[in-house]
Amino acid sequence: MTQISDTFLLNSVTEQLITINHYQFDKTKYHSFKRPCMRSAADLKHEIERRLKGYLKRDTSGIRHELLSLFIKTRSVTIPEAFEQLKTKFTVSLQSIASMIGTVASRIGILSVQKRNDNSTSVYTLRDKYTDMVSTLILAV
Repeated sequence: MTQISDTFLLNSVTEQLITINHYQFDKTKYHSFKRPCMRSAADLKHEIERRLKGYLKRDTSGIRHELLSLFIKTRSVTIPEAFEQLKTKFTVSLQSIASMIGTVASRIGILSVQKRNDNSTSVYTLRDKYTDMVSTLILAV
């Protein structure tokens, strides 16, 4: 590896594209750098809607719909609170609820996470800008 600048490295053995710090570097054309394109707010909202539709389409038991309905009703919930609500209707474990909430928070991106002062539990809140989209998709899908 040869260092070209502070953020780019060149692999002297191969002719492949190297990606470092979100930049792509082509050894044969060292002058061509490709920056990642920024998404507009509308593009981001469309992408989140697409992911959420796919997430809800894979819901065979209805638990994902119920979890999102819980967020619409209560706005904020912890994992143990969601587990207590959902275990009355579904056969689930605390880990499966934690996994579902983590997926919705990290991959779909419609939840915000805040730690409580005691650092023992996290409070998950449905972001205001996605409330209408979530309630519409729950009814549609």
